[in-house]
Amino acid sequence: MGTPLTESSLKRAIMKRLAREPRWYGFSVHAAGASLNGLPDIVGCMSYSGWGRFIAIEVKTPKGRLSKIQGFRLARFREVGALVVVARSVRDVEEALGL
Repeated sequence: MGTPLTESSLKRAIMKRLAREPRWYGFSVHAAGASLNGLPDIVGCMSYSGWGRFIAIEVKTPKGRLSKIQGFRLARFREVGALVVVARSVRDVEEALGL
């Protein structure tokens, strides 16, 4: 049996995949020292036909749930035009970002 999937291992795998995408620029929020509760795990910008789009990615294991504050913050990002992804796999991110 393999190693159980953790949010931190999934986040690392997602960041590794995004690093291969030349149209992506972003970072892990918590690694950058942000301390505001409910912020997404990964934020960045991706170029689509020359226009940048703000991306907010919350990483969850298959059984993980959003907290109330996470849901609120993601909803606000979505309301102002961000592409919001709740990622339970690298594939979720690839599909949402059109990779």
